[in-house]
Amino acid sequence: LKIIELAGIEKVDSADAIRIKEKEENTQKKKKIEAIKHIELIDNHKVMPGEAEVDLHISALRDDYNDLSNLEILDYQLNYFSSSLDNAIKNDYTKVVYIHGIGNGTLRNTIKKSIKNEYPEFGIRNASFSQYGNGAIEVLIPNNFQID
Repeated sequence: LKIIELAGIEKVDSADAIRIKEKEENTQKKKKIEAIKHIELIDNHKVMPGEAEVDLHISALRDDYNDLSNLEILDYQLNYFSSSLDNAIKNDYTKVVYIHGIGNGTLRNTIKKSIKNEYPEFGIRNASFSQYGNGAIEVLIPNNFQID
């Protein structure tokens, strides 16, 4: 009877060890997935090494936007802008073109204000008129810029 109990204890110990190992492996996988997610955001918009083009029209960002209010759309666009810029900085991009469209200028002005307040050392200029008309701006990120 004691032999059976010892064998049972050994199995429990090895089962616990397997569970711990699986948990550690899952944690490692989650960390890798999170790192990949950060890299993929700006890389989805990459046009050449170190440069990206992000279309902020809501129809380009998500399919299910019909039930969103104008304020919700603007909030979504600004969050996407912020995430993509932070991701571009972390991944050593030097230029990101943000296509904001014409509209009433709210998105464009909010983006420009945000960059001037948060990243005063960044360059901001109108993107190529022949390529984008008046509907895009370029954000120039200084080389080796790091987020604190």
